[in-house]
Amino acid sequence: MYLPLQGETDEQAETELFFGGINSYLQMKSSLFRHTPRFIDKIFDSEGLLKKAARHAHMTSAADLGEMTRAMIKGEHGPQQKEHERLGEFLSETLRPDVVFLSNALLCGCAPTVRRATGAPVVCVLNGEDKFLDGLPLPYRDESWALLRELVDDLDMFVGVSRYYADVMNKRLEIPAEKSVVIHNGIDISGYENFEQHERAPTVGFLSQLIAAKGVETLIDAFVEMKRSDTVPGLRLSIAGSTVPDETEFLEAMEIKISRSGFRKDVELRKDISRDEKIRFMHSIDVLCVPATYGESFGLYVIEAMAAGTPVLLPRAGAFPELVEATGGGVIYDHEDGGALARELRTLLNDTERRRALGKKAKQSVAESFTAEVMAKAYASLFEDLALAT
Repeated sequence: MYLPLQGETDEQAETELFFGGINSYLQMKSSLFRHTPRFIDKIFDSEGLLKKAARHAHMTSAADLGEMTRAMIKGEHGPQQKEHERLGEFLSETLRPDVVFLSNALLCGCAPTVRRATGAPVVCVLNGEDKFLDGLPLPYRDESWALLRELVDDLDMFVGVSRYYADVMNKRLEIPAEKSVVIHNGIDISGYENFEQHERAPTVGFLSQLIAAKGVETLIDAFVEMKRSDTVPGLRLSIAGSTVPDETEFLEAMEIKISRSGFRKDVELRKDISRDEKIRFMHSIDVLCVPATYGESFGLYVIEAMAAGTPVLLPRAGAFPELVEATGGGVIYDHEDGGALARELRTLLNDTERRRALGKKAKQSVAESFTAEVMAKAYASLFEDLALAT
């Protein structure tokens, strides 16, 4: 969908492309492009042109995507009707699937096309769409939510990545209980094992998107407070994560804040790290803390830290309490108590035995319940049940 499919190695996958980003945009903006022949569309769907557009468009802000989001959710009744017809033909004549899985709710506009073309059950995973939709400007925000509610009848099952988020979206989309299940995310834990631990200064880590909503400034403030009180001798802060073009000014402000604190030499900042670097990062810290309070639907970084045997310290918000309870691999603090973060960090960093016990439990729990294999088996079982019921 939208852009050529690529893996972690940036190697081009051999697969059919639908709703090419340029074609979808042109069809939304002009009726002329809703009737062009396929050989013209193929030009705009070319890999080179789409990659070039992706590099320069910066189409990551919900505020800029209101019109496109509404158009996609309208499905075959929107400006991309031609794209839906091609998708339907491919599914019915070439692929003939037993089950169709939609990777997020913003693709639900395809559900009527898919069901009519294949007769197959349609499943959609729910994973953080509410923040994007709520960020759309009016009238697109309200219209998009309303259109999604109308599409619930066209889907057979919704999968929440956490019980917390399933409850959020069941309420907002008015999803019946019988159409809702929870399957936790899982990760590939290969590479997390056999890391030798070395003596180091106590280190608190942050790994997530380097944006304001993830609470990185809150952690920096707690770190500075602890350094000034010197209650954790030698304390270091390690920050890593992916950068977002729209948050460049915020990240620059955080770097200035760290420098002015007087503790720059005790802070490490790494941007856009690879998977291998991420695994090494998780083994190089004593506690992972991401103070995101907006209502995280899951937070893969939580189980990535735990897979490395690193305990987590997280606010009582979103799916965090659910994950900590399920694994026993961390501590939840009350983010409404202004001093709680620094206090809990201080306690955890000064208690080596407790950290080791939490880390051991975390690693064991992820290996048993939060791997990609466990997740895949849960989805396979769901798909089989749905296919047999049709």
